[in-house]
Amino acid sequence: MPERLGGPYRRFARSNFAADAIFEPRPTSLVLIAALEITVSDQFGHYLLLISPRYEQVELADGQNTETLPESHHWTVPFVARTLETPSGGYKNVATTLGIAERETKRWRPKRELTNYARAIFRGIADIQPVETFYELKRSWSQPQVTKLYKIMRYRAELGNCEASTFADPHSRKGIAFIPIDDRYERVVRKRDCPVHQREETLYLSTPLESNVAAILNEKDRRGELCAHALALDRGVFYREYHGLLLCGDIAGYGAASAYAEDHMTNLADEDHGAVLRDSASVAFTDLFLEAGVAQVHTAGDGFVCAIPLATGSKKPTQKQVKEALGRFVEAYITYIDRLDKLNQALAKHFTSNQTGTSNEPTMGSRLAIHVGGYRYGKMSQAASLLTGFDGREIVAVTRLEQALRDYTHDKAAIKKHKLKGMKHFLAASEEVMRAARTLPLEEIGRFTAKSKEFAKMAVLVRLAR
Repeated sequence: MPERLGGPYRRFARSNFAADAIFEPRPTSLVLIAALEITVSDQFGHYLLLISPRYEQVELADGQNTETLPESHHWTVPFVARTLETPSGGYKNVATTLGIAERETKRWRPKRELTNYARAIFRGIADIQPVETFYELKRSWSQPQVTKLYKIMRYRAELGNCEASTFADPHSRKGIAFIPIDDRYERVVRKRDCPVHQREETLYLSTPLESNVAAILNEKDRRGELCAHALALDRGVFYREYHGLLLCGDIAGYGAASAYAEDHMTNLADEDHGAVLRDSASVAFTDLFLEAGVAQVHTAGDGFVCAIPLATGSKKPTQKQVKEALGRFVEAYITYIDRLDKLNQALAKHFTSNQTGTSNEPTMGSRLAIHVGGYRYGKMSQAASLLTGFDGREIVAVTRLEQALRDYTHDKAAIKKHKLKGMKHFLAASEEVMRAARTLPLEEIGRFTAKSKEFAKMAVLVRLAR
């Protein structure tokens, strides 16, 4: 009987197999993978750089459903790959197959290809060095009914002269994530037995690690080796200090309006801006941000915080810079509230012409707080950050100003004092903004003390002059 090498998952280094050893099951493909391991450290610990290079649906067998395997992607390290053509007889004999893998690796020259790929993404990588090679016989991720043989070639990047921010990716444009590989590793991952791929999987942030990555990280000694080669990153490369225009906005009444549209207006079309009500308030926000040229954004439900950077570090922008940025945003904001008003007209028309049993007519308004000041934007928690975000005292100030605007415009005395009855759109600006807003279509209604929690500041109630 020949030796049989198989199972749902088998990892092995090349060794002297018997001449008649065979694969069972027989792999349908032979894939060569050169994987690059990049490790960094910050003041909190050590990390391995991960990417999620593609989204692909797993071909589930009969009787399986998406609850069996809800993910459509997985974590891996940067890599290049080459799939070899399957010979007519298939890959049956182990020694012969591994010989093919060795021969094709020499022809391919994976180190050169991986180096070129890495240099295109990460500025300053001088060289990469081989670490280890092993094989995996396993079910394909996207086609679990198919068994493939993978030759995994581990490489380590030489990072001494690298541009640190190329790994920090402070604005999250590269799709990079960092998994802790120090003592926190066991706390941030969990294991599961995957019925689809028929092997144990390691999950980070509820998403599986590719098996060749998990095989390394699940061994403490290997994690220690990775930590020893980490590039130290200063916290300053993860975020930057800015000074600019700060804005915090909200769609008032959005929840009730969208619920009404979902229950009663089933024929909403995109040309009627129905996507705003049918899908998400972020549809309207996105158009606003694009037209205003805003890239630094945080949205949550029917609200947003955004910033337009005008200076970096301790430098402050000129009033001319503030005015130009505010002018462009106000122009886009007018288009945004015009869109909301058209949606209100559609809601009102439907409400008056249909007996829906709803007692209150759904209508939407808007609130916007405008401030100028210093802030930080980037990955506040350094390598472990899950999202790019804002921080700083003036960011808190603009959010408190929006909260104070909401409370003030619901106050009966304020409504009477400033003749706000019937208004749907409210703006509040700090005095610093109004000094730069002359000649812009912002009409001052009055002044009030904006109070919210610990915040108290004189603010200007503003109407858009449309």
